Amino acid sequence: MKRIHLSRLLALLYVKYGEKMSANRPNGYVHFLHKLTHPYKDRILFTNYIPSEHIPHILTIGDVFVCSSQWHKPLARVHYEAMAAGIPTITTNRGGNSEVIEHHVNGIVIDDYPSPKAFANAINELLCNKEKALALAREGRKRAETTFSFANTAEQLERVYITICQ
Repeated sequence: MKRIHLSRLLALLYVKYGEKMSANRPNGYVHFLHKLTHPYKDRILFTNYIPSEHIPHILTIGDVFVCSSQWHKPLARVHYEAMAAGIPTITTNRGGNSEVIEHHVNGIVIDDYPSPKAFANAINELLCNKEKALALAREGRKRAETTFSFANTAEQLERVYITICQ
């Protein structure tokens, strides 16, 4: 597989600082990330808080979206946002991530989530294979519009309520 020249790679990092999504105060973890990435400061941009109405525009700037979640969260909303923005998604096989992102169908799911090399390989795979990246992005966008739209989600919830009430 062809390797990209990583000196040209720019990472845009949005880190949730606090319990409130609008909190804009760095915590110990964020300070750790800044220190860890200092040698690459010319290629990494920490955005701080991004208001929700700006997220779609910010996402479309990227070539690939990576959710490197290490925890068993039920599901991160960012997957839906990335798919709706029409960019290929890479995520971890943690929590509910793989219920939304299907490996090599609408994104890439990484089983070896503690491995930076696994992420680098997945990113490289998509940046070096534009057709594959585009196919994953299109399928992600299609699913965002059909399966995960507000209307579809409301219909599914309504069916649950009707079933419970019968």
